[in-house]
Amino acid sequence: MVKMTSRNLKQLWILLLLAPVLKSELLKKHLPAEQIPTKAKGVSMSIPGDYDKNMLPNETLTEVNIGIDIKDIPSVSDQEFTVTLNGFFLVRWTDSRLELHNLKFGGSGDELIPVDVSMIERIWIPDIEILNLKEFKTLAVLSKLQGLWLNRNLELIYAVACRITWICPMTFDNFPLDVQVCKFQVGSFNYDDAKILFRDEFVADAKSIRSVLDYSVSINQLSPEDRLSRVLTGNYSVTGFELILRRKMSHYIITYYFPAGMFVIVSWISFLVPPESVPGRMTILVTVFLVLVNIFNSITNNIPKAEGLTAIEGFIIVCIIFVFGALIEYAYILFQLKIKTSKPPNFAKKKNFKTVTEVKNAFQRYDLNGDGKLSRREMLANDEFTTEEIETIFELGDVDGDGELELGEFLGLMCPPDKPCTEGNQKICIEQNLSEKIRTARMDLFFLCLFPFLFFVFNFFYWILFLTRARMKGKVDVE
Repeated sequence: MVKMTSRNLKQLWILLLLAPVLKSELLKKHLPAEQIPTKAKGVSMSIPGDYDKNMLPNETLTEVNIGIDIKDIPSVSDQEFTVTLNGFFLVRWTDSRLELHNLKFGGSGDELIPVDVSMIERIWIPDIEILNLKEFKTLAVLSKLQGLWLNRNLELIYAVACRITWICPMTFDNFPLDVQVCKFQVGSFNYDDAKILFRDEFVADAKSIRSVLDYSVSINQLSPEDRLSRVLTGNYSVTGFELILRRKMSHYIITYYFPAGMFVIVSWISFLVPPESVPGRMTILVTVFLVLVNIFNSITNNIPKAEGLTAIEGFIIVCIIFVFGALIEYAYILFQLKIKTSKPPNFAKKKNFKTVTEVKNAFQRYDLNGDGKLSRREMLANDEFTTEEIETIFELGDVDGDGELELGEFLGLMCPPDKPCTEGNQKICIEQNLSEKIRTARMDLFFLCLFPFLFFVFNFFYWILFLTRARMKGKVDVE
């Protein structure tokens, strides 16, 4: 009998522990290949017994091709900064460990054989990650719209109908002249660029994409810099495309820009209205001002949020400033008239009026018709005032604008001042009163020429600046 030592017992114990593992490995090497029928008559595919779906198909570098056949873009959210597309997500890779039997190809041999899609659970598939993904939804009718194909080179092609929503960083400083560039990037979650290399299967054609969005769509390939994702765990190969969204301007020009510009032009009509017509001139300016303020509030409530003012907000604010400038100009004219009215000029005859009673007596004397009102003809008939003085009297004294002076209006104008005009400055006082209306008209004419010129200059630089910025952004991103 052989004497068992402690060393022998230890070795025997290790063999007993390793026996199941060794048995499993031996069985795996000698297991028959699993036969999987395809949807092609007589053709079958087998998975070797030692096949491990957790191992890469290629020990050096595995190439994976990605293609997105975009059918339409139903949504671009300015609030959530997301883009949604509907299409077919296609993945192609080669797994040489698989085996095909009874395979006959004709022609070039590139025919694809459909395979049961449930096989996807028993073979290696790429661990695909979509950067900045928000939602990936597989579309289905009676079952999921997906399929698996292979060719004689053991290239596997998996396609699935899906709706993909991903996050796109957007800026709206140039709104509505903004250009958004959204990068769709697909890569591996676990394997860096030394193990898996991603390539484009194809790039979708923007002309075939159906879209009713507020954007015109164009698609470009990713730049070499965007084909590499650098994270803490290493560098990862990615592929995909660059989606460029250019906002359509026609809606905003018709809805906002054109009306705002027309209202600014309407405000210039106020320069043609006589300053004495306060209700007419103020109605034009205040109405236009309030309408522009309402347009501005509507814009701020409906457009995307930006860090500062957007391009359209800046345009409307400038329009409001132009109308406000016309209001300020008219307020200055009214202020000058108010000062002039509060200090009416003296006339040659006025120095003879010592008291209010004398003014009343003079009014009755001038009132030839006895109707309690003075007309220009009645004052000329008395031959006590010159024609220029009479015009000045009616310009300043006719408060209600009926062309006649009542007793109260005559008293307010002709009552003796504390310091009446002297003979030396009498002519100057009359000339100042007569030239007041001319100065006002010249001021209105000056601003009637200045405001259109400034508004034209503003529009010239505004559209050149923002259109150039939009073009440059799109050009830089494409390059």
